[in-house]
Amino acid sequence: MAKSRGKIFIDPVVQTALVKRLVLHWFIFFGLSILSLLAMETLLGDPGVSYAERFSTLWSKYGLLVLIMGAIMPMFVHDTIKLSHRFAGPIYRLRMTFKSLAQNSPPSPMKFRDGDFWNDIAADFNVVQARLERAERRVAELEAMQSTESQELSNVN
Repeated sequence: MAKSRGKIFIDPVVQTALVKRLVLHWFIFFGLSILSLLAMETLLGDPGVSYAERFSTLWSKYGLLVLIMGAIMPMFVHDTIKLSHRFAGPIYRLRMTFKSLAQNSPPSPMKFRDGDFWNDIAADFNVVQARLERAERRVAELEAMQSTESQELSNVN
């Protein structure tokens, strides 16, 4: 079993974009909820009441709900970051493995953590890597054979 992640952000660009979008959506939802409550209070309430009194009435009716909504937003953000680890982590690992290959350093077989998305990519990558290693060995064998044959021809002459 693979170990758990220690980093908060595996891919800061992607994960920060997700968190920003979540917070934006939360604020839009929250703002529209407050506006809806205010509109209902205005339409259904006493027409002679000032907006300050309406807000006071709304706070007394829905203050707890507002506090709860404010309190759960950090939990939404935390959960989104944890969920994003399941796809940002595998892509990060894939990028690092490609860098390793580009530097002609053979990577170890790829394995994603339990619960990560795209485990099929790791399996497919391992198949391609094994095929590449076999092809490289075959090329090395052919080069060795060619070198041996060249030396034998040189010795004959």
